[in-house]
Amino acid sequence: MNEEVSTDNDNEPFSLDLVDPANWGNMNTNLRDLIVMKGPVRENDLIFPKDGANRHFSSTHYIRRLPNGEKYDRKWLIYSKSLDKVFCFCCKLFKNNGIRTQLAHDGVNEWKNVGEKLKMHENNLAFRGGNEKTYQENNGIFLSMIQMIAEFDPVMQEHVRRLKSKEIHYHYLGHKIQNELILMLAGEIKKIIEKLKISKYFSVILDCTPNTSHEEQMSMILRCVDISTSLAKVDEFFLGFLLVDDTSVFKENVTGLILKPLSQTRWESHIESVRAIRFQAPQIKKRLTTISKLLNNVNRVGKQLQAEDMHIDVTIDHLKGLISFFKSYRESDFESAMVDAKEIAMDQALSLLQNRFEQFQKYDDIFGFLFDLKRLKSIDDDVLKYSCIKLENYLKHNTISDIDGIKLFSELKVLREAISASIFGAIDVLDYIKKMNCCYANAWIAYRVLLTISVTVAFVERSFSKLKLIKSYFRSSMSQERLNGLTMISIEKNMLDKLDISSLITNFTSQNVRRLNLMLA
Repeated sequence: MNEEVSTDNDNEPFSLDLVDPANWGNMNTNLRDLIVMKGPVRENDLIFPKDGANRHFSSTHYIRRLPNGEKYDRKWLIYSKSLDKVFCFCCKLFKNNGIRTQLAHDGVNEWKNVGEKLKMHENNLAFRGGNEKTYQENNGIFLSMIQMIAEFDPVMQEHVRRLKSKEIHYHYLGHKIQNELILMLAGEIKKIIEKLKISKYFSVILDCTPNTSHEEQMSMILRCVDISTSLAKVDEFFLGFLLVDDTSVFKENVTGLILKPLSQTRWESHIESVRAIRFQAPQIKKRLTTISKLLNNVNRVGKQLQAEDMHIDVTIDHLKGLISFFKSYRESDFESAMVDAKEIAMDQALSLLQNRFEQFQKYDDIFGFLFDLKRLKSIDDDVLKYSCIKLENYLKHNTISDIDGIKLFSELKVLREAISASIFGAIDVLDYIKKMNCCYANAWIAYRVLLTISVTVAFVERSFSKLKLIKSYFRSSMSQERLNGLTMISIEKNMLDKLDISSLITNFTSQNVRRLNLMLA
């Protein structure tokens, strides 16, 4: 694909192959815009030449395979026929001399390790460089982006101009200022969360996972009923990660067990590890097919339980169905399918499900009469009275309880007759009570406590996903404060949009007189 273009040095047009990144060394804005409009172009059925080691580039590198099996097109990856090298389309086109990477400048033709280099290029997004001065080599991706933005944005352009002319001596773009801004934003979000303590009743969800530095991180989630809005709603908020130092529980309780890694030098261990697969492939396939059937049923229930508005009564029904499936499978199909694993796999699966079910069953015994209006209307007065007194005792601390069981009984008798038949769930009942200006004071408290009970840990799992994205292999040395701040900002981004930017700027500048001068200049 040849185009008639001109360079900065010569106004006379000449023919140039825009597809080949080898020709992108000297270009003006018009040429760059033209290439961007056309986008990266690949030639199909291209025969790649072999190098001295009899290796060559393969079009399979255009596809990125994710750990879950999904495939994505590396649209940014382009091949130069004239140089027999690959480049990053964006990095080559908008390269900055301060950041020298092979895929942006010289190109890559080390075909033996090209796969690893492409992965590193995709993941290597660490913003800090060797120094924090603008327009110097090795100043990091962040400052390079600032330099690029300064070419188009008038505000940043003026800031950089004042810095170059030494009107100011501090650019406020270093990692310390970044950390301060991150913590300030996270702190403001936490203030919004603290306002929700007006709800009074909340539960804390805790779960752990290791990070890339092999440190155990405990995620803390706050669940409460937000009654500050016109309609009450159940919310969950991320509070932060807590670094867990004591991970010796397993070692203390499991003795005499040593996990041995696969030897990197003794090839005998490699042979033994694949021998079973080689000679028992059909049996393994049969077992995996059976396991897949079991896991699909577990996964389907798991997906349903991840809904944010999932309630305990629905959860109990799902778990009952899953336990019934396992028991049925064990009695009918399991013996023929997995005789060898019967004692281990199925019994353990049933035990885990039974334990989870028993936990929810305990809540059902205490709060079950409040789960839905249909259930509330169906029970007789004696059972309702007994349930109300039982709930009072359950919520009692020393001799003080948040509700009066007898008064709750009286309120619920009236409430179940007065409320509309179109209302079913606990959250709908709570909204109705709120509209009645809390005439049913004890019921108002009981339903708020009920809705704070955590049903799933889906929100915790989402925080784990953010942890993997933020504290990656290339950012493994990130401080705990920065990790918590970035995670808070990422998860609670809806709250971030509601922050008053003017107030934040005033807060930031008030910390230092020099900053005030910067804003006034």
